[in-house]
Amino acid sequence: MPEPRYRSRSRRRVYKRTPGGRTVIHFEKKIPNWPKCGACGRRLNGVIRGRNIDFRKTPKTQKRPNRPYGGVLCPECMRKLIKDKVRYKFWRQKREQPWLPPLPGEEPPEPAEEESEE
Repeated sequence: MPEPRYRSRSRRRVYKRTPGGRTVIHFEKKIPNWPKCGACGRRLNGVIRGRNIDFRKTPKTQKRPNRPYGGVLCPECMRKLIKDKVRYKFWRQKREQPWLPPLPGEEPPEPAEEESEE
């Protein structure tokens, strides 16, 4: 008989057949859910599904994809985030340096009128 702490519903029940012909119940830890994308919640590909002990035993290359935000964001959200970061960086640079030529599809800024003191 297993100890009472193992007979809880937080563990899954696995029925095993012994060599003597009896069927016994083994209480194993449940398998965790698949890792999800931090932005959209989709399932992440290339990331193993397991507990911390499983992560410690596997090599680094099998734990997550080798790309920016690998194991945190799905590829589509990663692309969107990187594009947004580049756009913001360019927009900030453009704002700080108004002498840059206008972007395609953007109207050129109006020249500032200088007041002369007489």
